[in-house]
Amino acid sequence: KGKGKGKGKNPMMMMMQMMMKGKGKGKGLKGTGLRSFEGKVRVWIGNLPIREGPPDMEMNKRLKEHLASSGLTCLYAEVGRGGQGGAAFKTPEEAQQAIATLNGSDFEGQTIEVDKLTKKDGTVPSWAE
Repeated sequence: KGKGKGKGKNPMMMMMQMMMKGKGKGKGLKGTGLRSFEGKVRVWIGNLPIREGPPDMEMNKRLKEHLASSGLTCLYAEVGRGGQGGAAFKTPEEAQQAIATLNGSDFEGQTIEVDKLTKKDGTVPSWAE
């Protein structure tokens, strides 16, 4: 008794696990964080302090507070790697206003760039129009 050979487990679940062999677990964090917001309310932020390692939740919180300091409703902000990040606002109009008012503002000693979200080739994705 107690040899750990699967006794007490649902045999159907065991069979499913054997068939799947680790497949079908999804792609991790897809649909969470900044990507969970509609493109129209998101902005790109550049020239942020360089972050190494895991996400810095405290810096994300400070960035969100900075973006909301102009009276806008910033719902989410994150500092990514390489000095880039993004934020989401309550409405597309607030996102546009954030670009107009926060581009060139100072965040932790850096003059940040705030712009509309675009693809690497410079085009605006259809979901962000």
